[in-house]
Amino acid sequence: MSFIIKQTIEKLLSDIIQNQNIEYRQRKILELKAILKIIISMEKDCDNFKGVKKVHRLPDSKTSYSEFRVIDDVDSEDRSLWIELEDLKLSQGDLIIEMK
Repeated sequence: MSFIIKQTIEKLLSDIIQNQNIEYRQRKILELKAILKIIISMEKDCDNFKGVKKVHRLPDSKTSYSEFRVIDDVDSEDRSLWIELEDLKLSQGDLIIEMK
């Protein structure tokens, strides 16, 4: 897991350094601060994070106003049966923690 976090931090730092857009840089700094908060929480209470399998960072979206949605595929390939979790919408850069 530490490799994923390290890789994400390095990517964010690179994005912050290379991009001249102030709004973009501020958004990336907020993402970096969120990751650092997770690391601090892990250091304070390691027992809560023993079951973590992987941490995923959502990629930048194609447009600045789009969202990622979570779908329950109800164990079917038939998309008409799929159910969207209405109360869970994610944005670019959000972190998803996959548990073991």
